[in-house]
Amino acid sequence: MLKRFFILLTLGAGLITAPLITQAAVHCDFDSSSMVTTLFDFNEMPNGINASAPVGTVLFSKTHQIPIWCAKDGRKGSSISGPEPIYINRSDVSNVFGSKSGLTLYITVAGDRGNTRKAFNTGLQTSYIWLPSLSTKDATRLTLDVTIELVKTAENTLLSTKNTVMLFSVGDQFDTSDMVFYMKNGNKLVFTTQTCDVMGSGNYTANLPPLNISDVKGTGPVDGHTADINVQLSCNSTLWSTQAIMMKLTGQDVPGSASDGLFFFKSLDSGESAPGIALQMFQGARGQPFTPVTVGQNFEVGNFEDGQSVVTIPLRAGYYVRDKNMTPGKLQSILVYQIDYQ
Repeated sequence: MLKRFFILLTLGAGLITAPLITQAAVHCDFDSSSMVTTLFDFNEMPNGINASAPVGTVLFSKTHQIPIWCAKDGRKGSSISGPEPIYINRSDVSNVFGSKSGLTLYITVAGDRGNTRKAFNTGLQTSYIWLPSLSTKDATRLTLDVTIELVKTAENTLLSTKNTVMLFSVGDQFDTSDMVFYMKNGNKLVFTTQTCDVMGSGNYTANLPPLNISDVKGTGPVDGHTADINVQLSCNSTLWSTQAIMMKLTGQDVPGSASDGLFFFKSLDSGESAPGIALQMFQGARGQPFTPVTVGQNFEVGNFEDGQSVVTIPLRAGYYVRDKNMTPGKLQSILVYQIDYQ
């Protein structure tokens, strides 16, 4: 007998569902309408790079503190209801000037100084969903604190700068956000060895008024017996640099009195150091009141970021009575000044 077996196979088609993942885009913008995202545009700012600086010199350093707000971008149609973290994303700027430039650009975020691509969590989050028609008063606010440095790390040979460089962005982690900060028109950068030169012969003479020993009543500076001189420098106002222009004075200084700016006088008759009385030097650079120089120590007289083509350095010479053991005669003190850049 033929028997038939009917086997009912039920095939269960399993529906595998993947969770729908959506990412809320973080939108950021300035708290002030006057801010711009182009931090350096060499069509509009100094474009010379000091090629005479020693290797290791920080040619440019500036910290940008930028107030901004951030919110979840409602234009992206996000369905995420939770808070979104805010990131600062450093771009790869490791070779923006070319391999033979001898220059390195560093960007410091949250204490991390580098030039490679990296995302930094600000530690802040935003839950406010923003649309162009909505107020930003409930958005998350923060101040960007980013330092950008240009360092001479090798000898300068050839500049082959990228014309437009993305420095860093703010928003999502590694997202190409709406808020990107740039360096533009880098092809305008050039090397130069011109910094500052002393105008004229570079030699200066200060003739102090005669001092009557009988008029001296005590020790210290002698009022009303001073002479002023102005040292002038012709400087390159087209340097892209925050280097300070520095001066220091050296000579035969009085031991233990460096902070008072005291130098020995010598008698023109005997050639010996004059007893009891010294030369005191003051400086009033950058519009500051006259204060004693510190012997052999640099003081700032200008800064290339000021863009000045002429820098004037006011100096003042005066008498300083150390004790009343003074001998009448003609006195002289010869000092040396040095200009440097830091």
